[in-house]
Amino acid sequence: MSFRRIINNITVSPSAKILIGWTVVIGLGIEAFILAKDSIEANRKKAMLSRQRMQESNAEDFESNTQRTHW
Repeated sequence: MSFRRIINNITVSPSAKILIGWTVVIGLGIEAFILAKDSIEANRKKAMLSRQRMQESNAEDFESNTQRTHW
């Protein structure tokens, strides 16, 4: 059975059908927003960890270069 046939067989007023439709749309929109936000936060965390590793690596290179010049 198709979704439209199920909705048409429900004995509710047209305004109730509209309310059900909007509830579904808003619910899906909120879920999509949460999934997108989580994805963005995960990507941001990866970028921050990568940046932190680069800074630590650069600090180690700087320390090793300054130690060599003082000998």
